[in-house]
Amino acid sequence: MRVALLIEYRGTDFAGWQVQPNRNTVQGAIEEALRRVCGTPVALFASGRTDAGVHAVGQVAHFDTASTIPAAKFAAVLNRYLPPSVSIRASAEVDSAFHARKSALSKTYEYRIAVAPARQAMLWDLAAQTPYPVDSSKMREAAQTLIGTHDFASFRTAGSSAKTTVRTITELLVEAETSVVREGAVRIEITADGFLYNMVRVIAAQLLAVGQGRKTKEDMERILAARSRAAAKETAPACGLCLKRVRYPCDPFDGIR
Repeated sequence: MRVALLIEYRGTDFAGWQVQPNRNTVQGAIEEALRRVCGTPVALFASGRTDAGVHAVGQVAHFDTASTIPAAKFAAVLNRYLPPSVSIRASAEVDSAFHARKSALSKTYEYRIAVAPARQAMLWDLAAQTPYPVDSSKMREAAQTLIGTHDFASFRTAGSSAKTTVRTITELLVEAETSVVREGAVRIEITADGFLYNMVRVIAAQLLAVGQGRKTKEDMERILAARSRAAAKETAPACGLCLKRVRYPCDPFDGIR
C-alpha cells in the first residue's frame, strides 16, 4: 500500500527536511514515528527538500507499507509520536504510480515580511523583519516582470544541482494591508512548475529592495536578463518562507486545502 501524507511543520527546530547524520530533521522525525508505528524502517519521499528554518503547511510525502493500518488513520497515529512542531494534517492511500516529487505539477510558496519600527519578538522565526517602510505597489509592479517562462539563473544560490535554470512562474502575488506599509506585513505568494535552490528567497529579497526604493522595476528586468547570480546578491532569511501547497493531477488532498 502506498500512503501519501499532508504535512505541516515549523522549521525553526530543524536542520531542514532531509535526513542528516546527528542532526534533527523533519524527515528523520517522521521516519522514526513510522518505524515505531509499522515496526520496521520506512523510507519517506517528499515533494522536495526545505532548508533549515523554512516552514511548511502543505508539504507532501509518500511511503510504502505492508501495515494493516488504514491509510486514512496514519495521520492520527503518527501524530502521537511526533514532536509538537510537526503535524500530519491528513493521510490517504494513493495509486502505486503516485510519487510526491515526480508527480507534482506545481508548488506554491509564501514569503512573509513584517514591517515595524521595532523588532517583533513573536515573529522572530516566522517572518523576515524590516524597520523601513515598504511600498507594496512598487513590489507588485516589479513582480510582473517574473511571471511566465524565463531563465532564472540570477535567482538561484550555490548548491543547485538543477539541469536547467528555466522555470515557469504562473502566479506571483504581493499583498499588504496598505499600499505603503509602515507597520504590518507584506505577503508574497509564488506558484511555479518548479523552483531553483533558494529561488523564492532571492526573489523576495529583490522585491523588498524595490519596495524600499533601493531597486526599481527596471533593475528587476536587468537582473532577470543577466542570468547571473552576481546580478542579484541578496537572499532573504529562511524564517519568512513557507511551503504552502503542492498540486498533483489526481490530488489526494484537494478537498482539504
